[in-house]
This record gives sequence, C-alpha cells and structure tokens, in this order.
Amino acid sequence: WLSLDSADNDPATFLLYLVSALRTVNGGLGQEILDALDGALRDPLGALLPGLINELNHAAAPLALVLDDYHLIDQEPIHEALRFFIEHLPPALHLLISGRADPPWPLARLRAGGEMNEIRGRDLRFTRAETAVFCADVMGLQMSEPDLDTLDARAEGWVAGLQMAALSMQGERDVSQLVAGFSGSNRYVLDYLLEEVLHQQPPAMQNFLLKTAVLDRLCAPLCDAVLAEDGRQHSSQAVLERLEAANLFIVPLDAQRRWYRYHHLFSGLLRARLQNQQPQEAAVLHRRAAAWFASQRLIDEAIAHALAAEDYAQAAGLLEQEGLELVSQHKMVTLARLLEALPEEIVEERPWLCILMAYTRHWLGERRFALGACLDQAERALETYAVPSAAEERRMRGYIASLRAQDALSAGEDPARIIEQAELALELLPPGDMMGTEAGVSLGGAYWIQGDARAAERAFAAGRDTARRCGKLQMAVPTAVYTAWQQIKQGRLQEALSSLEEAQNWSVEECGCTQPICGFPLLRISDLRHEWHEPVEAKQAAQEGLELCLRLGQADVVVDAHATMALRHWAAGDAAAAWESVRFGDEAARDSRPDPFTRTRLDDCRVRLWLDAGQVGNAISWLALDGPDLHGPLSYHHDLHHLQAVRILLADGRPQEALDLAQRIAAAAERAYWVQEQIRAHTLAAVAAQELGEKEQALAQLRTAVCLGAPGGFLHSILDAGPAVPAMLQRLTADRKLPRAYLARLLAAAEPNGDGPQTAVSVGLIEPLSERELEILHLIALGLTNNQIAQRLVLSPATVKWHASNLYGKLGARNRNQAVARARDLGLLS
Repeated sequence: WLSLDSADNDPATFLLYLVSALRTVNGGLGQEILDALDGALRDPLGALLPGLINELNHAAAPLALVLDDYHLIDQEPIHEALRFFIEHLPPALHLLISGRADPPWPLARLRAGGEMNEIRGRDLRFTRAETAVFCADVMGLQMSEPDLDTLDARAEGWVAGLQMAALSMQGERDVSQLVAGFSGSNRYVLDYLLEEVLHQQPPAMQNFLLKTAVLDRLCAPLCDAVLAEDGRQHSSQAVLERLEAANLFIVPLDAQRRWYRYHHLFSGLLRARLQNQQPQEAAVLHRRAAAWFASQRLIDEAIAHALAAEDYAQAAGLLEQEGLELVSQHKMVTLARLLEALPEEIVEERPWLCILMAYTRHWLGERRFALGACLDQAERALETYAVPSAAEERRMRGYIASLRAQDALSAGEDPARIIEQAELALELLPPGDMMGTEAGVSLGGAYWIQGDARAAERAFAAGRDTARRCGKLQMAVPTAVYTAWQQIKQGRLQEALSSLEEAQNWSVEECGCTQPICGFPLLRISDLRHEWHEPVEAKQAAQEGLELCLRLGQADVVVDAHATMALRHWAAGDAAAAWESVRFGDEAARDSRPDPFTRTRLDDCRVRLWLDAGQVGNAISWLALDGPDLHGPLSYHHDLHHLQAVRILLADGRPQEALDLAQRIAAAAERAYWVQEQIRAHTLAAVAAQELGEKEQALAQLRTAVCLGAPGGFLHSILDAGPAVPAMLQRLTADRKLPRAYLARLLAAAEPNGDGPQTAVSVGLIEPLSERELEILHLIALGLTNNQIAQRLVLSPATVKWHASNLYGKLGARNRNQAVARARDLGLLS
C-alpha cells in the first residue's frame, strides 16, 4: 500500500516509495533498484521500471499494489511510466488506483478490453447500516437512531467526515445538539469538524499538530527540532505514538514506526489554520526543518524547506556547502534540479553557484545554454561577492578554467586553447583538488586531438592519480577509462584490460553496491571482448554498461553507450536492433553536443549497416552531407573517421581512391602511435589493392596489419574489414616469419561458427589452453605471483598453482620463464 502525496512527484522519490511498498510483502524485491537510486538518474523510471517488471514477472504469489491518493501526482513522466507499467503488468500483480480524479490513461480502451474494474464514489460511501456499525464498533459511540439518521444525511456516507464527527463527539454529553449543528457542504463540515477535533485536544497537542503540519514526513527528532522554543525539551516520540493510538489522521511510513505523515486532508487544513492564525510562524518552522535535514545530510529536503520559507539565502548556502560533494558522487541530476529551484538572481550573485550550474549543464549535455555565459557570470560575481579568502578565490578561478577547457574540448576548439585553460586550472587549483582530475581529462583530450597518444595517456593517468590521492575514487573512474582507451589505441590490450578492471573495482562501494559510473569501463571492456572474438561476453558487458550509463546520465557516456550497443548488435547480425540503438544515440546526441570521437562511433555503425544492406546510395549521401571531406585534413578528434569514407569508396567501386585514402590514414595513425587505427587502415588498403588486382601489394599491406596486431591479439580490427580478408589471410599462412598461432586465431574467428581464440591456440601446442589457463598465462607474463593472481581472479593459491602446472605441461615448459618465452614464440603473448 503506497500512500502518495505531492512530494512524490519526483520520479526518483516515486520509484523509491513504490519499491519500498512492494518490499513490505516481498523483502528481496527491487534491491538493485534501491542501490541505483542515488540521485544520479536523469530518468529513473525509464531506466529502472523495466527491471522491476522483470522481477515481478518471476513472482509466483499473487500481489495487490495500491496507489492511494494518485490524484496528487501531476508529473507526466510518472503518468507515462505507469501507462507502460500497466501495458506490461505481470500476471501475478493486481494494480489498484485510489484518487479523487481519473488518471490520464486510456481508460476507455481498458474498459472495452475488460481489463479494468471501477469502484466509484457511490460505491465507497457508507450506507446507513455501515455508518451505525462504524460509530458504535470502531469509534465507541452510543447514538440514538434519530441522531444516526441526521449524521448519515449530513455526512452522505463520507468516511473521513464521519471519522472527524465521531472524534468531536467523544466525551460530549449532548451529542444530539452537536449533530444538529452539522450543515453545509462537505468542505464546511470538514472545517467545522477540524475545529471541534482541535478544540478537544490539550493546548500542547494543538500546538504540536499545527506546527508539525508543515512537514511532509515527520519523526521524533525532526519534530523536536521544529518545536524548539526557548530551549525547552520536547518528547515528540510519545506524542506521535499517542496520535497513532488515537487514530488521529496519522499514517506510519515504516515498520519501525519511526517516520509518519498526516492524512493529506488533515495536514492541509492544519496548514491553512497555521497560516491564518500565525502567518509568520510557518517560515520559522520551515527554516528549523531545513536546518535539521541539513544536519542529517538530507540536502534535498533541507533545500525544499528553505525554499518553502522563501529563505533563498539558506538554500543557496546549503548548495554552496554541499554542491561539490554531490559532484564527487556524480549526483548531477539532483544538483541541477536544486540549482534550478533557486531564483536566477540568487545564482548569478554567487560564484560557486554559477560554477556548479556550468558544471551540471556540461555533464548533462545541456550545452546549448552556453557554458561560457555561466562562467563569465561567475567571474563577474567574484568581483563583488565576499569571498572568504584569497585561496578560495584562486580555487574558484581554477574551477572556471577547468570548465572552460572542458567546454572547448567538446566544441572541438583549437587544442592550444584547451591546453592553456587546463594548465591554468592545474596551476590555480590546490594540490589534490578533485577538479584537477577534470583538468587532466581536458589536457589528455587536447593531446588526443593533436594525435599524441603517449602525452594523452600521461595526462589522463595524472588526472586519475589526482582523484585517487584525494580519495575520490568514483572521479578516478573516467580518467582510468580514458587511460585505457589510449592503451588500446597503442596496441597494449592486456594493460588496458587491467586498467579497466581496476576502474570497475573503484565503482563498487564497501557495501557491494555498483555505482552507475561503472558503466563507462564496461563499454571499453565490451570493445576488448569484441576485439578478441568473445561475442557473448562483449554483448553482456555492453548491455550492463548501457543500463548503468543511462542511470549515470552523463551526456557523452550515454551516447557512447548506445553506440557501443549498436556495434555489438551489428556484430551479431541484428540490424534492426543496431538501428534502434543508433536512433537512441542520435536522440541523446541531438541537444548535448557530445565529444566528436563519441559521435564518430555512431556514424561507424551507421555506415556499416548501410553497406551490409547494400544501401550504398545512403552511405554516399551521408558522406556528402555529414561525413568527412575526402580531400580535407585528417582529424584525430574524430578518431580518423576517414576510415568510414574508405569503406564507402570500396563499396562504390572506387578502389584507387580508397587505397590512397587508407594509406594517408595509416601514415597519420603511425605518427600518433595509434596501432589500432594503423591495423584498420592497412587492412582496408589490402582490400583496395586486392580489388585493383595488385595482389602483392595487398598481401604486403595485410602482412603489416598482422605484424601490428599480433602482440595485442587484435582480431576484429582486421576481420571487420570485409569478407575478402580471410582468403588473403589464408595465403599468408605460408609465410613462416609471421606468428602461426596468431594467424590461426584470426582464421578460426573468421569461421561462421568459429569459437575464436579457444580453438585457435591449439596450433603448435600439445593440447589447447583453456580460457582460464590463458588468463593465468597473461598474468604470469605481467610478473604477478601465484598469490597475487589468486587475489585478482578470486581463486585459491592452490587452484592457481594447479592451472599453472597444467599450462606448463601443455607449453612444454619447466618454469614460468620458459612458459612465457614459449607462449611468445607461439604468438599467445606480446
């Protein structure tokens, strides 16, 4: 049973209470959803409701869910989510909606389909007999038949009115005179009855009811804080228990009877009475509530009460104190919502709030709002605002510089400008400040644009280490992922995997809850698994990464997640699902102005899908309107996306142009130390040369790609170039200078039902290595001891030793050094 109120119009709050209500019946339900509701979700219902439906689909016992007072919900996202919920209602679940107005759903269709029962007001009104039972058995009143007739006529079967009437009669000698005084509409009757109920309460109880009515939910310590006057002590817990025992319109919100709320009609009338009798008192009470919630670090409710008191200075001060903590937890959606609730002039006069506004808009992709204007305003505010110290002003200017660097990076501005602002930020920020991590991202991105993978990796790694030193592990995750991305580009795939797994570990809290930021490393792990021809693992990592990234809400990462999912669907041959992911990615990118290299991944999948479907005309039109200029400069910021143009030229029957462009790209990739792009470019050049009849040149280009790909075990960077590649690879097997085992892995992965690396490693071995043995072999090559490997893989040292002994035998080696050397000879290790 979920009793709703107007405060539940926040989608995250609604979902929290919905799951909590369900868990009173099934305690194991929705745990992952509760873990996910940390304030970082941009669309919590859209992201998490399908998972709840899936859980409920597996529930065997029948379950009834009541949503009470649904008329107080006025947010379309919640209405839309519940429409979806009804359309996919689990078989064991019955949904009951209670409210004073019809919900905005397709009721006519549900009626016509026989999917809905309706209980209207006439069905809910008490009959004369039910009124008599209620008064006598529930409220303990002895009334004459004429008085019952009068009460029934006046209340018209309205249960809340009957309850208030009965409360007002308790202890009265002349019940008949009291009943005779009821007249007018329900509203006036309710006002009258409220007066009578309050009048019967002791003065201290009346004071308690009036003053605590400003609270949407209440507990004893909160009530004590709100009622604090002249240093007096209050025992609110006892009062709350007496109210509940007296059935005085109070509803417990948890099984422990810690949190309560008043009946909505009752609290509304109490608030109106407080406003009429003590108009200045409400603001004082809201301020006290705000202070108490702030002391409990419940910032949302603290600021809500400060706003209700129209104490914008208090609300702004709370945000100045807690805003950066919300940033470090990636709770940008929550932070943005709180900032938007403040009057614009309050934000503009406080530099920290201007900085936070710019930060949230960049993070959430609301970049059409001109971050530069927010930052300009922050600098103007610094000239007039009473900054506590010179060090604090210097820190704020460091934040401004760092955000300017981020904005310039997303806009694709001159790398020199990005580097200038990022280095200025690092100079201004105090040592170990978490914003140094963001400056490191911008600096690394600038070197990425310049095509300097090594400098980019160093900058990203420095940002990662800054976050670790200041204890902000979640902020270290993105920089660790960007570090791994540069390692992938340079062909160091195993090293990249270690970086990503470490980032995964930082995304898990001590309680075991996985934070949404974990989705980012999962996307790159998916890329690695695809590269190594592990399709099941690749798609699973992409799906988990997508779900987490949607919860995270960061604009660039959401687009990246959809692009990654699209590429996994394409690899699986599911064109319809791939196009759907591309569409979602385009929608996410429309207003957010994501980083160009992120948009490039969407275009990559788009082009592959067109070419696979034989829609070359669509690809050519895209190239002319939105694609790279065939004769223009190559762009590292767009990840050398001219590779897409090479594929289109090949499909359009223009192999010479394709060959020339591929060779230009290979040279540019070599200058940047981008091994992966070199592999792709040389392989496409091989396909182009083959179509031109230049077989020797084709083999030479492919041989270069194989030599570059062998150390890291690249498979799909070569195989995804097209169906002509396997035949050319087969011709290379006669070349004894090339790594035989690696070639065998490529050919095995190219088979329609090939099982990739696990089959391929049989070449040159006494017996194939298992997947676990290969994993342990790579860790041995990295120099890890058996105990360290056991900790990494969550195995016992004895199990690791047993696997190591087996792989030594299969490799014909007597010890670790011989095993590593033998594995390198076979192309199993770089």
